[in-house]
Amino acid sequence: METKLAVVHPDFAPPETLSENLRRQVTPELLSEFSHVAIVDLDVTVPSEFYSLPEKYDADIIGVNIVPSSRLYRAWEKATFWVKFRERVRDAATIYRTDFLTRVGGIPAVETPGTWLLMRTDKTVVAKEVTVIHNQNFSLRHSVKIQIRDGKSRAELHYSLQKTVLHSIFRVRPFVLFSYLYHKARRSPR
Repeated sequence: METKLAVVHPDFAPPETLSENLRRQVTPELLSEFSHVAIVDLDVTVPSEFYSLPEKYDADIIGVNIVPSSRLYRAWEKATFWVKFRERVRDAATIYRTDFLTRVGGIPAVETPGTWLLMRTDKTVVAKEVTVIHNQNFSLRHSVKIQIRDGKSRAELHYSLQKTVLHSIFRVRPFVLFSYLYHKARRSPR
């Protein structure tokens, strides 16, 4: 089968969500025309070899090594990632097989579609030979916002309380736990 890669750049602002934006761009027509789709954030610098990864790897999801441009973010990640239960795939630059996306119904309508997709396959690879730069300046406001989103996502995807507590402690992300508890309470039947 010929490898044909479509590149999608999420570009949205609230009230639109990442999921809504991707569902609008990654259409059934796109999935039928291409063998793979790369979802690359606008604030990511990607080397040319990223685009040839589908020819090298037979996987539903291909991740890469993503490095923050901010020294502070980089130091924080190094300090808090010493416990890993599996290889980390980040959504800032990811390649998906279109037949996999078709099989699972396309981009899901959830807070973090990349995490939902990861939970539906065991055919994932991280191409460590490719490094992309996530161009983010340190922002406390952005960090808190992302933690709140991640907590909501964990509640939505039914992560366990224990796993979320450990994540919040070891990654030093307290708002993940608070957001998780809040959204878990909102979802539980009264």
